[in-house]
Amino acid sequence: MKPSDVVSIRRAIREPDRFVLRIKYVDSKLAITERVVSPISFDGRVMQALCLGREQVRSFTVDGIATVEIVDANKVLMPEPIREA
Repeated sequence: MKPSDVVSIRRAIREPDRFVLRIKYVDSKLAITERVVSPISFDGRVMQALCLGREQVRSFTVDGIATVEIVDANKVLMPEPIREA
């Protein structure tokens, strides 16, 4: 994870009405998915976020987050489908 990814996560946490994140995530079975999430907390190792596809809070480990893109929340329709990457 790049330092700019951490900045994006923290910004989306501070301004949840303005920003969400589009992430590519590699799970423990090495499946890669692209998700749109609204982060709730981040401790440097794990990001807790509302997954807009599942409509549930999920945990995402830093090791599994491959990419982070900050997105204008007004441009995201909910629920946002989870896509195989």
